[in-house]
Amino acid sequence: MVSARPLVATNELRRLLSLIVLSTLLLSFVTVPYPIVNAASSGVFEIPQSVFAKLQRAVDITWNGESFIGSDRANLSSAKLVSIGTNGSVTPFAPSFTTNNGTMEDYAALSQGKAGFPLGYYFVLSFDSIYKIDLSGNNVQLFSTPVKNQQLSFIAFDSVGTWGYNLLALYSNGMIWSISSNGSSSEVADVGTNQNPECVTVAPPSFGSYGGYLIVSEEIGNHSIVAISQTNKSLVFLARFPAEAPERVFPIVPSMDLYVGKYAQGVIEKYPASDFSNFSSSSMLVITEGENGQNGSIDILTAKGGNVTSVPILLENGTHFEGATYAPANLNFSATSSISASSSNSTSESTTQSSTSTTTLVIAAVIVIALIAGITFVVRRRR
Repeated sequence: MVSARPLVATNELRRLLSLIVLSTLLLSFVTVPYPIVNAASSGVFEIPQSVFAKLQRAVDITWNGESFIGSDRANLSSAKLVSIGTNGSVTPFAPSFTTNNGTMEDYAALSQGKAGFPLGYYFVLSFDSIYKIDLSGNNVQLFSTPVKNQQLSFIAFDSVGTWGYNLLALYSNGMIWSISSNGSSSEVADVGTNQNPECVTVAPPSFGSYGGYLIVSEEIGNHSIVAISQTNKSLVFLARFPAEAPERVFPIVPSMDLYVGKYAQGVIEKYPASDFSNFSSSSMLVITEGENGQNGSIDILTAKGGNVTSVPILLENGTHFEGATYAPANLNFSATSSISASSSNSTSESTTQSSTSTTTLVIAAVIVIALIAGITFVVRRRR
């Protein structure tokens, strides 16, 4: 009579080999460093990016030709300005500047020295007022308060000239004011209430039929990018983002890297110029934020005559984008640093640690399964 033992042993050996192969595949899956844009997101469009600097809650960043200044919302009722070196090092800037009335987000515009504005000075908003700060950060002066007790949401210089090269001030209630170099101001346009406009810029002359128009992002309400004529002040809808919250809009600057603040993650990300090499300076870039569960995205607007098309190049679930600036490509990019740990950084670090712990547990489980299978096989062979 032929014993069935060798057949049983063969079957057990096959099961063991199968477990070992499965364990090896699982181990490879959890340990291979797959390139992803953001581990906390479900990006369906991804472009190369890397962490440049760490803040507590990154609000704004502005390039001055040598370094950056940033706005860091240290807590829910105040913010501070910081200087960021080309290697990502972070130090305090203009410590005498303080936020007013618990304003949450302070933005800066850098003067190009036109229309009587002093070259290289920062103009920084705080609640209802705008302050003038020299390049050293030691001289802080109140510059203008166009409308008292109304929240400013953004400021930017007209770099094209169709609005007099003046400083443009955007209010949360939809008003847009033009401010001259002596601080005098006048209302020039209005996008309406309940839109929470977040950004204003001037379109380059080559942006189709809308060259020289004011371009405004409407974060809520219409969820749109609108253009405003300098002649009749009429509004034209250029693009709608019904499931997103348009945050920033500005012209593309070829051959320069883009730096963008990720508020909740507490970082400034760098997007290399190669990400935008297929687009011209005639196009405009739109950044939407994902603060309330929406997608955070980067989109390209291209205008041909009066027709405007929108192409997404980055989409991340829940990423809260904020301020952005361009800077020369290939700056010294050797390190990142932070002022101090914050709740948002701690959350990010906890998420990373949680992912690491999960990976470790999976690896341990795979090893245990393989050991149990091996021991079982040996015991049964000895019976």
